[in-house]
This record gives sequence, C-alpha cells and structure tokens, in this order.
Amino acid sequence: SWLILDEPTVYLDEEHRDAVVNAFKNINLKENGRQMFIVTHDTSFENTGGKVMVVQNIGGVSKIKEI
Repeated sequence: SWLILDEPTVYLDEEHRDAVVNAFKNINLKENGRQMFIVTHDTSFENTGGKVMVVQNIGGVSKIKEI
C-alpha cells in the first residue's frame, strides 16, 4: 500500500512542521512493504526517505534529478 501526501506542512508553523518531519523520519514503511510519496516544496523532507527526486522547471523544460 502507499501513503501519498501533498504539501503536508504548508500551513504549519516551524515547531509543528519540525514535529511532522520528525514523525515521518521515524516511520519504517519498508517493514510492511509500504511506500510513502511526499509532494512538497519544503526542503525539510529531503532526509526523510530512501530516495528523493527533485523536479525543476527551467525555461519551460522539466528536469528531474535524484538527490
């Protein structure tokens, strides 16, 4: 199964955003064969998962890079 989140911290203050990011860091979905997808502009999530993909639109061309 998948957990898909779209901008989960957009309206949170810094304290609550940090709490949400830390909660996701501690979730081990791989144990049960589950995956989590987070779509966000918040760079705080960069270290929460095994694979991070960044989509940039440069001059009308979308580029995807893995970090």
